Amino acid sequence: MYQLFEVLHDITERKRMDDLIRTQRDLGLALSNASRLEETLQLCLDAAIHVSGMDCGGIYLVDKASGTIDLALHKGLSSDFIDKASHYDSDSERARLIMTGKPIYTQYRKLGMSLDEIKKLETIATQIGSAIARITAEAQIE
Repeated sequence: MYQLFEVLHDITERKRMDDLIRTQRDLGLALSNASRLEETLQLCLDAAIHVSGMDCGGIYLVDKASGTIDLALHKGLSSDFIDKASHYDSDSERARLIMTGKPIYTQYRKLGMSLDEIKKLETIATQIGSAIARITAEAQIE
């Protein structure tokens, strides 16, 4: 007589975490070799889009002299969005919100992500910020 036991595991979450860790590692390695701001921004944007599961995004840079915020690089954004959101004056509400330097949280259930996933995206955002700061500083030295 044979007995058959079946054990099923949902490995979706583990695969997502493995992908996130792999993306974070790959981004770190790529950023350490990047030497131009454009290249750095492209690597960061591609990683952020991949990790978030979104199909578009953009990276804004702050002009330290004027305080204005400009869309430096984008992928998959509509021309209408770009026209409306490519520049924020330093005294705008959005610029003031961004310049606080703090993450902005919303109801995560609306995003379809858990709090743990958001924290992991913040880790990647920290890598991105550090890489942009390094590339910018190196460009000023040259």
